[in-house]
Amino acid sequence: MLIVLTFNMAHAQPSISGGIGPMVIKTMPPESDNDLRHAYKIRVIKAALDATIEQYGPYVIQTPPYNMNSLRAFNKLMLRESDINTVVGLPTQQREMDAIPIRIPVRRGLLNYRLMLVRNAELQEFQHIRTAEQLKTKSVGMAVNWLTADVMKRQGYTIVYGTERDTLYNMLAHGRFDYMLLGVNEAYKEVEHHSLGEQGISIAPGVAVHINMPSYIFESKHEPLIAKRIRDGLEIMQGSGELHALFEQEYGEYIQSAKLSERHIIKIHNPTLSDSIKLIEPEYWLDVQRAAASE
Repeated sequence: MLIVLTFNMAHAQPSISGGIGPMVIKTMPPESDNDLRHAYKIRVIKAALDATIEQYGPYVIQTPPYNMNSLRAFNKLMLRESDINTVVGLPTQQREMDAIPIRIPVRRGLLNYRLMLVRNAELQEFQHIRTAEQLKTKSVGMAVNWLTADVMKRQGYTIVYGTERDTLYNMLAHGRFDYMLLGVNEAYKEVEHHSLGEQGISIAPGVAVHINMPSYIFESKHEPLIAKRIRDGLEIMQGSGELHALFEQEYGEYIQSAKLSERHIIKIHNPTLSDSIKLIEPEYWLDVQRAAASE
């Protein structure tokens, strides 16, 4: 088992179980060996824990040595005895009932903005798509367990399912469907990492999709103290500017490349969200126009 340790025994606190020792945070592992999103999730969790050592004491981060998709991770999150107690994922009404949501969007809502991966021969056609109805005439490739697939299916989009990203890229290249949607935080990394240009796949210019899907940290209902600690840590980071700095370090380059303020945005409603999203303060969200002004 991969274990990351951070100790400060001078501030040791009683653990949740009642003993003296580090707080144990059991995080979700990557979804695959090529999951490029996982490192940022761990950095944010670790920074939140570091920010609260004085109040809560030392901690241990444990990550299972195998891959796991988000659906399985959320199922494990509900168990009292589990190797997972902390998951970074997309909120739904059901997930917010099954676990403790920490309603601070750790990616500032960047995943709300999706870029389209299409075959090079169809770049110009997609560049001129302007409405949801036009987009519904095209088929989109998604993994079975993706929450985005459920949202778009409910809205009447045509979904072609694959097992994982690598499979979907191959299916797109061979014309099994028309496009894929990836977050700004994913698209450029994936194109480079998987050499998608060599397969005739590019990011469509001039257009993007907006689906309201913030990334929350969810905690097991059996671990309320961990949830409070992480929430306190994120609030400290927001106040100090550290959360924004981590975000910019990870995603600033891709936000500049995406030029979202210059793209036509097609909005897709997400009916799975709870009304609690309206309570999130504006400073936690990415301001596309402000980001453009800082380029």
